[in-house]
Amino acid sequence: MNALRMMADRKDFLLVADSKLVSHPNITALLDAKVAFIAPAPAARFPTTSTPP
Repeated sequence: MNALRMMADRKDFLLVADSKLVSHPNITALLDAKVAFIAPAPAARFPTTSTPP
């Protein structure tokens, strides 16, 4: 992640990813590297019959 941040040459780097990025090891690595990120929650985390609040 740090190499990617350096390639972008930005201190305010934001990683935008798809839901496949969302896993415990990946999120832990992003947090450890202090990388800001945004990704949708995986569909498997929410029942298809629920409605958002």
